[in-house]
Amino acid sequence: MKKIRLIIPYFGKLPKFFPYFLLTAKRNQRIDFLIYTDQNIDQFEILNAENIEFKTLSFDDLRKKFSLNLILKFLSKHLINYVTIKLLMDLSLKRS
Repeated sequence: MKKIRLIIPYFGKLPKFFPYFLLTAKRNQRIDFLIYTDQNIDQFEILNAENIEFKTLSFDDLRKKFSLNLILKFLSKHLINYVTIKLLMDLSLKRS
């Protein structure tokens, strides 16, 4: 059975219907839920849902985490391209 993973960032006060959302999510075993939030989620551990994972952190921490990952991916891609081009240029100059 194939599964998908939904990443849900939710910051600020959780809505009143949130426990009902979790009950519905728990029943959908084909979807894994990863919920980033700055709220206390201890009360929801009683659900014991295998397909729901919480990560507690602030909005600023999440923003920094994503920004750093994007910067590192961008730099690694372009640095690898630069190094590859530089090596090819050096090799071609040595053959001339």
